[in-house]
Amino acid sequence: MLEQDDSLAAADRRIIPAQLRVHDNRGLRYTHIRRNEEPLLWAGDVVAWCFQNGGPWGQASNQ
Repeated sequence: MLEQDDSLAAADRRIIPAQLRVHDNRGLRYTHIRRNEEPLLWAGDVVAWCFQNGGPWGQASNQ
């Protein structure tokens, strides 16, 4: 699952299938979804937020 970014959607539809063909990954499937449709898409945002904010949040992300 990939987070849908409307500004990149056309490029994704062109580049991803082309790269899958080049690397012969016929079994790989992907889909674009909005961040509110899949909580796991939030995980990277949470870690980045903690690191950026420093203090106890940043220290917790480094442990």
